[in-house]
Amino acid sequence: MRIYKIIRCFLHQKRNRILLLISCLAFVISSYYMYSFEGKEVINNCGGLYLYYVMQNATISIVYFLILCYVTSNAYAVNFFENKNNKFNYLEIQRTGYKKYIMNAIFENFIVIAFIFVFLHIFILLFINYAIEPLWHPNNLMASITQLITQDQFTNLVLYLILSLIGMIVFSNLIFLLRYFVKNIHLYKVLGLVIGIILYILPAFIGTRFEQPIIRLILFLPFIGNILIPGLESFLIGNIHPIIPYVGSILLFITIEVLLFIFIYKKEHMYE
Repeated sequence: MRIYKIIRCFLHQKRNRILLLISCLAFVISSYYMYSFEGKEVINNCGGLYLYYVMQNATISIVYFLILCYVTSNAYAVNFFENKNNKFNYLEIQRTGYKKYIMNAIFENFIVIAFIFVFLHIFILLFINYAIEPLWHPNNLMASITQLITQDQFTNLVLYLILSLIGMIVFSNLIFLLRYFVKNIHLYKVLGLVIGIILYILPAFIGTRFEQPIIRLILFLPFIGNILIPGLESFLIGNIHPIIPYVGSILLFITIEVLLFIFIYKKEHMYE
């Protein structure tokens, strides 16, 4: 019941419905562009599932990546930013206690981000399957991009969705916690984009300068592509199974978020 209420409140806001609509339209355009870019024959031979992965690869098409980054600070967290700056949350903090207040906020952010992620991916998969090319059929060639995590294409798809959903939630929680350090709402609205682009470009720029596998892996741990699009860009790190950098990056980001939470709690619990 609580989850339903959170999703209903999210959809009740006009700007959130517009956000979903624009995201869907952007994915439609991106799908057709990548269909044209890759070539009809390639997509026909490899199936729509190949197109599904290719359109998420930020080294080929940046649309999907930018939308995910933008959503992290504009789907839910921006509401709490407004409430924090307008002082409307003080009464709630005094009533429930600061720790419970922020944990409830993180939980609600988790539900909203998970809903958006699942909705958009279902939309992408259905659109590609029915409007462009069936996701797969027995005569499809086995493209390596559809078997990055495991050799079975269906299992790979399920694992990819689960892992990228977890990565999306972890990244969104990071952006959510950073709202305590940003005073300008307009800056916060683009914070997800800015942080996402920095965590995509900087680790790749530095990491690719080193040949040693261990050093390269460590330098690529902050690489946001490891968790948002797991496996699709592991080739930048080297000949390594994508689960390894994924787990390392997840642990790194969670550690940072725990430290941020502790710092924020010590700073803000005075409202209790």
